Amino acid sequence: MSGAFDRVMEERKRMVQRIIDNMQNGYIMPKPKWNREITSFHNPVTHVKYRGGNMMKLWMASIDNHYTDLRFLTYKQASDKKWQVKKGAKGVRLEKYIFDKMVEQENPDTHEMEWVKIKLRKPMVNTFVVFNASQIDGIPPLEELKPLEHNDVLDIADHLIRSSECTISEIYQDRAYYSPARDEIVLPERNQFKDQESFTTTLIHEMVHSTGHESRLNRNIHNIFGTPEYALEELRAELGSFFMGTDLGIEGSQEILDSHTHYLESWIKALENDPNELFRACSDAQKAVDRLEKNYEREMEESHAIEKAVDEVLNRQDEVLEIEEQFEMEI
Repeated sequence: MSGAFDRVMEERKRMVQRIIDNMQNGYIMPKPKWNREITSFHNPVTHVKYRGGNMMKLWMASIDNHYTDLRFLTYKQASDKKWQVKKGAKGVRLEKYIFDKMVEQENPDTHEMEWVKIKLRKPMVNTFVVFNASQIDGIPPLEELKPLEHNDVLDIADHLIRSSECTISEIYQDRAYYSPARDEIVLPERNQFKDQESFTTTLIHEMVHSTGHESRLNRNIHNIFGTPEYALEELRAELGSFFMGTDLGIEGSQEILDSHTHYLESWIKALENDPNELFRACSDAQKAVDRLEKNYEREMEESHAIEKAVDEVLNRQDEVLEIEEQFEMEI
């Protein structure tokens, strides 16, 4: 296991160094060459989306290798489907943490041996290698989805706001921020932003901050501007906006990153001191996104249920009107 741990740490250092190099050039992740509105990084066999640090690894590999298909799976998964990984293909090593294990022990009541799940004192790290769909013969072509249109982004923003656990106010002014004391997000009005994508990614950034409230994920968000702790919370929010924007198919504007350049020096220093800081930030950001996406999906389901109910009422009204018209004609 120490070999797997050492390999993970070495790969983390290389990845963090690339992130630091990017930050020194004024950005966190390079612009993608694929259409982010088509799909997110996912496994086509399990239909699971890759998350956190693993998603960032796949993002970099896709940039380096010019992948436009964002499906990744293991050699065994491909073989089980009768697909063939091309000879000489080089995969991407991802991380998996094991937090519990099954052990056989005696039931104190029945005195029979049974298998139970116990939590490990320290999680074990494991790794697995995935290959891009373009490296696999026989895999069905990617089914491309319709790119997001202007109204689609507007709808996403509206659903996000309705799903929020805190108050969101749009006011004509020039600051976007989350107030932990008031548990409120304040944004400039939408028409003050360059486009709807900029508004929505800024909204997500502030919503990530709001998940740190003591009634939610209880992160340390009561920090003074200019401190390393304040800058690290900004990194969590930026990563969270990046993760959720990718899931929703929304491409952030470069001006969003430009507005955070004053944090880059603090981010670089923190990552140079401890490369694992990036992955802790990724983990916190992913937890925030998981909470936001759960709320978002619940709100979407409720909205669709209401729309369906309204449609059914309107259809019944149309049927009643049609019957009344027929009755009047017969009279």
